[in-house]
Amino acid sequence: MKTTGKEETTTRQPSAKAPPTNIVPLPVEAMKSYPMATGMSEEDINARIAKVYWIKEELMKDGVHYGYTPRNKNGDTYDKPSLYQPGAQLLNVIFQHAPSYKHEVQRFNEKPGHFLFNLDCTLTHYPTGTIVGAGVGGASTGESRWKDTPPLSSYNSVFKIGAKRAYVAATVSCVGVSEIFTQDLEDMTDDELPGSGGRQQLPQPPQRRLRRGEVEGLLEKAAFGNGSYWGLVNGHNYWTKEQTLGELVLKLKGEWVRLVHGPESESKANTHQLFAIEKSQAPTTLRLRQNLSAKAGETGNGSQG
Repeated sequence: MKTTGKEETTTRQPSAKAPPTNIVPLPVEAMKSYPMATGMSEEDINARIAKVYWIKEELMKDGVHYGYTPRNKNGDTYDKPSLYQPGAQLLNVIFQHAPSYKHEVQRFNEKPGHFLFNLDCTLTHYPTGTIVGAGVGGASTGESRWKDTPPLSSYNSVFKIGAKRAYVAATVSCVGVSEIFTQDLEDMTDDELPGSGGRQQLPQPPQRRLRRGEVEGLLEKAAFGNGSYWGLVNGHNYWTKEQTLGELVLKLKGEWVRLVHGPESESKANTHQLFAIEKSQAPTTLRLRQNLSAKAGETGNGSQG
């Protein structure tokens, strides 16, 4: 028997293994499709707005997920906070968005040869693969924070900053939180930022912070005029230009409500911007008085008959 000296080899097929029993699949809720003419339903709109405000108030932390930018030397801040990268990541985890990037790199021939990075960030609903939207961002080794660093040494750091700016911009746009957050702090250069350390060193807490407040009371009046919706609670006027929120104000007229508002206007006394409103439950003593008044009215009408 002749042999060729070559060993015969066989290819083994990997055996199929049963999936682990300790892994529980996450529930997946399919994204809804709405008619182009009408858009989202009123119920879904209100639920979305309420969810975002709940995330900000209950899950996010000031100085970690977002921050308020000082607007003057007295320590006053802008009312709308800037969304930071950890806050954007939290929102995208909750709404199940996954980022992907496209980038363009330009290099200038003038010494020292700075780089300019332009990035597009696309967010995709990863359970369904549906593209939600996108945002753009850019960064350059010519920014003042890198002025004493060779461009090649800061290449990677600056590239990541551009990606972060695009990511936050995509989140603000796709989640629809521009009413609550801005990206101004992320977009500022070092020369515009308070302090000397740039975005990496967060500004010191201001002496007086313009924060949002909450109040409960009877929505005595509600109206629309000059492009704004208005409501009167406890002698204070609350306004908004946002249609969905404004229509809810008109709907809740005469009800006991809880609302979230901005600081008092500097030009109009007892006037605040309205950010959220919902129907609430009147205090027990007030409900008792209302019930007694109602029963008294019924008794009076019965005796007259």
